[in-house]
Amino acid sequence: MTRYFIIILSLIGLFSCTSPLSTNTNYRVDPKSWPTQTVALDDIIKEIRVIPLETKPECQIGYVYEIKYAPGLIIIANSNGFSCFDSTGNFLHPLSTNGKGPGEYVSVGDITVNEERSELLMNDYQIGKLLYFNLKGEFLRSAKTSFEGYPYQLINKDLIAVHAGRMGANRENFELALINWDGRVQQLCFPFPKPVDGDKCRGFAAGTTAGSVLYHKVFDTRIYEIWPDHIDTLLTLDFGSSAIDTLKYFSTPGDFFKSYDEKQKVHGLIYLTNTPSHLAASIRMGGEPRGTWVLDHQSKNHRFLAADTLNSIGNFKGCPVNIPRQTNGSWFVSVIDGINWFESISKLTEAQKVILRREVPGFIQAEKVTMDGNPVLVYYRFKDF
Repeated sequence: MTRYFIIILSLIGLFSCTSPLSTNTNYRVDPKSWPTQTVALDDIIKEIRVIPLETKPECQIGYVYEIKYAPGLIIIANSNGFSCFDSTGNFLHPLSTNGKGPGEYVSVGDITVNEERSELLMNDYQIGKLLYFNLKGEFLRSAKTSFEGYPYQLINKDLIAVHAGRMGANRENFELALINWDGRVQQLCFPFPKPVDGDKCRGFAAGTTAGSVLYHKVFDTRIYEIWPDHIDTLLTLDFGSSAIDTLKYFSTPGDFFKSYDEKQKVHGLIYLTNTPSHLAASIRMGGEPRGTWVLDHQSKNHRFLAADTLNSIGNFKGCPVNIPRQTNGSWFVSVIDGINWFESISKLTEAQKVILRREVPGFIQAEKVTMDGNPVLVYYRFKDF
């Protein structure tokens, strides 16, 4: 795959990033050898628990974009807005509302939780406004920011990594910015010559070490680790001849979508999730999820988990498990829509349900979820490989 620009530049008056350093860790992931059948998750998952999100008329959850955690709080960013739940899934209150008044948003890219400052930050990328709330969800203040970004990832209490991709609306022609808590740009990284339509990734994950975050770019085979003063190349995934030729798609805006025609070509990663024990990266082929690559940090062993459907990687003792899209501490977190959860649980035998009631915390409550109920959050840990 053609390599991206990885020269880190800075604006006049700003201190610059150093060029990404490489750990020279290369993992061969050959699509021709990938399993097509889902593995028995009972063999690779050691622990699981579920949290059904309470269903009320005032908190109907649509498509879930992001989950954020604060002490005793679960914030669900979804197509119907932002809802706050307690740690057991009971609905508390909405977070902000759509509008142009104080504390209201037009179009939100992400929410960032800063526990050290006891604040939440919501970035309204469409109008370049930052909204600040306390950890109870009460509006505090707003500020302007010059860098239009989508996902935000906190590096430390004073610094945030912001991904904007190569969208046409990105005026700076840099994929990544580091901004301070007040929204002022401190560094600009990964310059690009031309916009590419559709480049809007969710490419952040918790870092392998405190004070860093992981990052991946669309159409890239590398995973980077961002530090306050430099960027490392953490690892490289080698897809061989199955990787798309990016030269075909970077000529003019709009060409990104043509690559969907290559169903057997690897486009890169979709979601990146990381815990202290394992790294999980969802692989995209033909524009759709193909499965999840999991790396054991301790042993450096790795394996590929084929996707059962576009979202599912299988069942653990009958309990449905989706591709991990979030983490919470040492747990991977996946989201199961109410209707999919209901249909999966309806197919279980009574003997299977007895085992799940005994071994999976939260399952008894989750059995009450109806077809039109809110999603169920599934938390799980992988065994050592």
